[in-house]
Amino acid sequence: MKRKNKKLIISAWILGGVFFASGAVALASGLTAEKPVAQAEIVANVEGEIAASYAFGTEFSIPACTIHVGGVEYVASATLKMPSGSVVKSGSTKLLESGIYTLEYCAVVDGKPYVKAYTFEVAGRTVQYSGANTQVYYGNYNKYEANSDGLIVRLENGDALTFTQLFDMSSLNKSMTIVKGFVTPDVQGVADFETLEFIFTDSENPDITLTVLGNFSGNVKAYGMTYFTAAGNGQIQCGLEAEGKLHVNNGLGAMVQHSFVAQNTGEYFGAKDPTPAAPDEKQFTVCYDEATKQVWAGGKFVSDLDDADYYSSFWLGFPSGKARLSVKGRNYAGLTANFCLTEVLGVDLTQDGYTDTEAPVITVDNEYETMPNAKVGGKYPVSVATAYDEVDGARDVSVSVWYDYTSDTAVMLNVADGKFKTDKAGNYAIVYEAKDSSGNIAREILWVKAVSDVPVLKLEQTTAITPVKVGEWLTIPEPTVSGGSGESVWAATVKKDGVSYAVTEGGFRPEKAGAWTVEYVASDYIGSTATLSYDVMIAENHNPVFVDTPVLPVVMVCGSAYKAPELYVNDYTSGALNRKLCTVEITDANGTKTYSAGEEFRPTVANSGDEVTFVFKSGNAASEPVKVPAIEVWEWDDTLGMNLLHTEKYLYGTGFEVQADYKVGDTTGIRVTATEKMEKNGFRFANPQNAEQFSVVFKTIVGASGFTGMEVVLTDSKDPTISIAATLMKADGKTALTVDGVTVLLNNDFDSRTNETFEIGYSNNSFVINGTTAMSVTSTTDGKPFDGFPSGRAYFDLNMLNAEEGAGYMLYLINGAQVSNIFDTFQPTVAILGDYGGMYSIGDTYAFARAVGCDIHAPMVSVLMTVKAPDGSIVTATDGTLLENVVPSKTYTAQLSVYGTYTVSYTAREEGWETQNAFSLSYIFYVMDEVAPTITFAGEFQTTAKIGDTLSIPEFTVSDNHSAAENITVVKTVYNPLGKLILLSGDTNALVCQYAGEYEFRILVVDEAGNTTLHRAVVTVTE
Repeated sequence: MKRKNKKLIISAWILGGVFFASGAVALASGLTAEKPVAQAEIVANVEGEIAASYAFGTEFSIPACTIHVGGVEYVASATLKMPSGSVVKSGSTKLLESGIYTLEYCAVVDGKPYVKAYTFEVAGRTVQYSGANTQVYYGNYNKYEANSDGLIVRLENGDALTFTQLFDMSSLNKSMTIVKGFVTPDVQGVADFETLEFIFTDSENPDITLTVLGNFSGNVKAYGMTYFTAAGNGQIQCGLEAEGKLHVNNGLGAMVQHSFVAQNTGEYFGAKDPTPAAPDEKQFTVCYDEATKQVWAGGKFVSDLDDADYYSSFWLGFPSGKARLSVKGRNYAGLTANFCLTEVLGVDLTQDGYTDTEAPVITVDNEYETMPNAKVGGKYPVSVATAYDEVDGARDVSVSVWYDYTSDTAVMLNVADGKFKTDKAGNYAIVYEAKDSSGNIAREILWVKAVSDVPVLKLEQTTAITPVKVGEWLTIPEPTVSGGSGESVWAATVKKDGVSYAVTEGGFRPEKAGAWTVEYVASDYIGSTATLSYDVMIAENHNPVFVDTPVLPVVMVCGSAYKAPELYVNDYTSGALNRKLCTVEITDANGTKTYSAGEEFRPTVANSGDEVTFVFKSGNAASEPVKVPAIEVWEWDDTLGMNLLHTEKYLYGTGFEVQADYKVGDTTGIRVTATEKMEKNGFRFANPQNAEQFSVVFKTIVGASGFTGMEVVLTDSKDPTISIAATLMKADGKTALTVDGVTVLLNNDFDSRTNETFEIGYSNNSFVINGTTAMSVTSTTDGKPFDGFPSGRAYFDLNMLNAEEGAGYMLYLINGAQVSNIFDTFQPTVAILGDYGGMYSIGDTYAFARAVGCDIHAPMVSVLMTVKAPDGSIVTATDGTLLENVVPSKTYTAQLSVYGTYTVSYTAREEGWETQNAFSLSYIFYVMDEVAPTITFAGEFQTTAKIGDTLSIPEFTVSDNHSAAENITVVKTVYNPLGKLILLSGDTNALVCQYAGEYEFRILVVDEAGNTTLHRAVVTVTE
C-alpha cells in the first residue's frame, strides 16, 4: 500500500517580500537553518511598481533597484525566475508561463550578499493552442442576429484547442452538460468545416480517450441538423439515429438540431427548405453518463460505449476519473474552423485566465500508517516518493529530515545513501514537498520516534527439519522471527561445499549426499539483522526419484490411438544426477501392458467412463498410479451396418443428461439438461482445442432457463494451473458478462421468449463475445498473471450455474462446426503461436513460430511445416534443419538471403483415427529490395557551354544489389531553357545547344523492384 498525502497549499511565505542574508537557507517549510538578517537592516528602492499579478503574455520589463545597507546605497543585480525554473537577468520578457514568478535583487556588501525577493502571479490560460492563425476571444458573438456570450474561436486547420482545467468525469450523468455551443460560419449558408471533434483524454493515461464528433450533412434538407457519433479508444465511431438505425463510421448518427451554416430546417429530411437562422438559435450539447458509459448530444442518445450492439470492443471509462478536453475541426473548407462555446463544465468563459489552486499529490512508497521506531545511534531509511500535478504532470519531490521539527531549534540532518543518523532520542520528521508551476505546495510528513530500547531481532527454530535422501524434496520449515522494529522479512539458503542455493516454494531438492547447511537471515525495517543456521544430513539414494508430472489427457476417447507420454526420472545411483526416460504400464479392459515413451496405444474400457491406469517405471522404482477416464463415442448402427460418431458423448461431466439432434428453431444441436440441483452442472469437452480462434456457440431453450447464469472456462491442455473464465449472469432482462473482474451488459436475455444465441470465443489474450466484442484477460481464475496458453491448446468447460432440475440449453457449434454430425467429416485446424507474415530485408532473421493442431473428434493430430524460398527451394534453418515436413513444436529461425516471396505451409492430419481428414494452411512473407541502383560516371559533367556546342553525358554504368545491369531501366532526358523535355533514346548521350540559359540533364535508373535513382546535372549556356 502506498500512502498519499492530503493536498496542502502553502503560499503565504512567497506572496510578499522576503529578506535574508547569506548563510540563511530558505526552505519550503518556512524554516531556515540560520535566522535571517532583520528587515530593518536593509532597504530596497525599486524604480517602479511590481504588481501582485499580471496577465498571461504581458511584456514585463525588469525595473532597476538599489539596496541600502547601513545607510549606504548599492546597485542591486536582478534575477527573474520563471515557474519552470528558467531565469532572465535584465531587460524585458513576455510572461508566457503561468504560475508564480520570483524577482530577486541582490547587492554584495563586504563579500556578503543582501537579497530582496518579490513574487507575482501570472494566471494560466483557460485554453492552449499553437496555430499562428488561431484566434480566441472572450465576449459576445452577435453576427447574423446572434447574441450569446462565450468563448469565440477561430481554429486554424490542424490546430487543437485544449482546456487547461481537468474535468471530473466520475460523477457525470446524461443531464449534466459538458460542452454547449454553436458553429459560427463566416458566410451564412456556407460550411467553413464539416466536423467538430471533442476529445476527452484521461489525465494520467493518454492512451485512454473518448472522442465525440458532430458532423455536418451536405444534404441541403438537413442543413439544420448535426449528426453526433462517439467512440472510445480502439472503437469505431457510431451513433444511433433512431431505434434500430445505427450508423457506423459513415458520417451520420444521432440527429441534433444545430446548424453548421446558420440555417434552419426541420428535424427530418424533406420537412422544409433551409432558411436563415441565428447561429445560436439551436445550440448543441455533449453529455456523458459515467454509470452507463453512454454518450448523449442535444438531449438525444448517441451510443453506449460498453454495449456489444454498438462496438466490437468495450470502452470502460477513465481510469483516473478525470479527463482533459481538446476541440478540433475536420474537413476544412477555409483557413479556420469557427465556433463559439457558451458552456464548458466548470470553466469560466467570461475571461482568459485559469488559476490553479490544486497542489500536486505526493505518493510516498511506504505502507506504514505509524512509522516503526528508530534506534538511537543507528540509521533510518528514507522512503522514496513521487508527485503528480493535474496541470503540470510529474513534479520533483524534495525531501529533508529534521530533528525536533516543530521547535525553534529544529536541526536539519544529512541524508546519505538513502538513510539518516538517529544520534538522539526524540522525534524526527521526514518532510516531502512538491511544488507546481503555480506555486501550490504539497507536503507529506512521516514522523519517526527514536528510542534506545528497540527489541533485539531474533530468529528461532521451532520446527525440526526432516532429513531426506538425495533428490527428494527437503522441506525448509519457517523460523519464528521476533523483536526488531517494523515488519521483518526472512530468507533461507542451503549450502554445501561453499556453494549456496536459494530456497524456493518452501524447500529444496539436494543432489548430493552428506551434510548441508541451512541458513536463515532476517531483517527488519531499520536494517537490523539476525541469523540462524543448522546442518542436516542427506542420505544416499539408490532409487530413482520421480520429480516431473506426466502430461496426460483429462479424458481419453476410445477408438483413437494415443502416444505413451514421456516422463523422465532423476536417478542418483551413480552418485550424480542422471535423467532417465521411464517406461509406462497402462492398464485398461484388455489388461496391463508396458510401453516405451512415444509408442502408440489404444485405450479400451468395459463401460464408457471407466478409468485407464498409468504407472511410470524406471528400474525398481514406480510412480504413484494416475487414472484417466476413457469414453466410448462410437456406436454401431444395425441399419447402416457401420459405426456412427456421437459428439454428445464427448461432453464429460456430472449432473446433466444429453440429447442429440435436438432442434431449436431451424438449428440442430445437443440439448444439455440438468438432472439435479447443483451449484455447477457442466461438462468438459473431451478433446482440447486450439486456443486461438476457439469459439463455442449455445442457444437458450424457451422455458428451460432455470439457472442464474452460464460459465465458460478455458484451461491449458498441459498446465492445469492456467485457467481463465467468462461468466454470464442474468441481469434484469439483460446478461451481465464478467471477465477478469470487469462486468459489462449484453442485450442477450436468458429468460427471453425467443431462443437467444450466445457465442463465446478466445483470441489474443481476450474472450471474444458474439464474434466481435473483445474482453481482455490479464489474470487466471486463481489471480495469477495470465499471458496466454503456453501449450497453444485448451480444454473448455461449459457450466450452468445454480441450475434447477430440468434447466437446459442447446450446444450448437464448436469452432464453427455443428455438433450434430454423426460422421467425422470435420477437418482438423492449425493455430500458429506467434507473429507471422510481413515484409523483411535481406539478412534479417525470420522466426517461424510454433504451431499446433487439433480436431473436434480425433484426439491425435499431427502438424508438419514446409518453408519454400522465392526460387522454390526448401529453406534451411539456422540450426541446419531442412524445413521440409518438420514438426513445428519449437520455433525455427532462418536468415533471409533471397529477395521475393517466401511460402510457409502447414498440413494437419488426423492420426490413429477411423478417418484421416487433413487440412492445409499457408501464408507468405516478403523480402523486399529497398536498395536503389547506383550510377557511376567515368568523367565529370561540363558546367558551361556556348550556343552551338555539343553537350554530352559522360560515359556511365549502372549497378544494383539485386538486379543485373541489363534488367535495370535507364531513362535519359534534358530540359532546355524553353522548358521543353527532350528524350535521349537508345545510345544517344548528346545534343547541340541552341538557346542560351540552363540545360538540365536527368538520368533516371529503376531496378526490378521499382527502386529509383535520379541524377541531375545543370549546364549553363551563354551566347
